[in-house]
Amino acid sequence: MLHIKRGACTILTLLMLFVCLLPVTVFAEEESESSEQEIPSNAQAVIEMVEALPSEKSVTYADKDKIMAVKNAYEDLGSDKRFVGTVNIGKINTVRDALELNILKEVSDRIEALPKKASKSDKSAVTAIWEDYQLLNPDSRDALQKDLIDKLNSAVKAVAPELIEGTDTSSQTESEDKTSQTGTSTDTVQGLELTMIIVAAVFFASCFILLIYVIVLAIKYRRLTRF
Repeated sequence: MLHIKRGACTILTLLMLFVCLLPVTVFAEEESESSEQEIPSNAQAVIEMVEALPSEKSVTYADKDKIMAVKNAYEDLGSDKRFVGTVNIGKINTVRDALELNILKEVSDRIEALPKKASKSDKSAVTAIWEDYQLLNPDSRDALQKDLIDKLNSAVKAVAPELIEGTDTSSQTESEDKTSQTGTSTDTVQGLELTMIIVAAVFFASCFILLIYVIVLAIKYRRLTRF
């Protein structure tokens, strides 16, 4: 009888250990399958573009075209965005934020350099400033001094009124939409990771408590069998 009880406790303990270790094995297999899954060529191209980007601290205005090309390529991935990875997505966002400051300074300096009354000869300069202005988010636009914004608007109306008629609202909306989509994508990925961590922590804590309970029962059985 004593051997039967001890054997039952041992089997139960081993069973609990198996239950606790099973999710680890399954999770490791899933991670392995995920890492081995083939990355689409378009996503791989974006990853390589991100790797070629400068660091956040070394971003300059000269990197504008490169950074915007990467950001637009990422936005065009659609459902394949998940293959880019959270680290690369984070780099896209931080580098774009760093570029924002450079664009803001460039726009401010170039508006100040414009003549008080723009002429047709200033059209290319005004157009370039306006295009950069459209890349700024609403907070950065609000950071510009009001007299600079008024000067830019006056210059655009004087030499390129078609820019205000066809680009202003649509470009701002598009920029805000892309920023919102990127933020939503990143938040979704981070939210899923946090949920997985919490669920795993609760599961393993429950298994550990149950295992301790089984061990305590086994010890009690052994003590009882001594008498």
